[in-house]
Amino acid sequence: LIIFHDSLLPKYRGFAPLVNSLINKQPELGVTALKASKNYDQGDIVSQGKIEINYPIKINEAIQKVTPIYFHLVDKIYQNIMDKGTLEAKKQNDKYSTYSLWLDSKDYFIDWSWSAERIKRFVDAVGYPYDGAKAFLESEIIHFLDVEIAKDVYIENRNRHLGKIIFKRDSLPVVVCKKGLLQLVDIRDDNNQTLDINFRSRFK
Repeated sequence: LIIFHDSLLPKYRGFAPLVNSLINKQPELGVTALKASKNYDQGDIVSQGKIEINYPIKINEAIQKVTPIYFHLVDKIYQNIMDKGTLEAKKQNDKYSTYSLWLDSKDYFIDWSWSAERIKRFVDAVGYPYDGAKAFLESEIIHFLDVEIAKDVYIENRNRHLGKIIFKRDSLPVVVCKKGLLQLVDIRDDNNQTLDINFRSRFK
């Protein structure tokens, strides 16, 4: 039994490896073909393929970029079996292993203590076909479809009230992060209606 996993194992064993790779700004994305094992994603590696990417990049574009790797690996493995009559594989080096956790509904909420750059990558990484980035505004859940990094300013007393709107640029709200500012390009309510946020607002 051969399994295809969307990371360059032994890195990102587990769940949602592509999402977490994008959040962490990995310079390369890849796919690993491996033998099934008792413990997930620890089987011997049959083959791997990878590509370099540039940021920013949204998850649907990343999926499109890695999809051809699957076809390439299937063809490569088939040809190896036909030519050699066997399937060669090498053991993973556990010394370099990392794990990627599964996502639940709580994991789609923005952590405003992150930098604006990391939040931007998070919003891009958990968009469609995933559930999308979210935050609370009062008791309402707001959905973040598109954001951009904005030029930072000096905030007095080093008191960055995380999640607060500091001003609007081009009629778009700009939010304070622990490091940097984030401009909200496309945010919507639960009914998928675009929002015009009050200036005195704070996301949580």
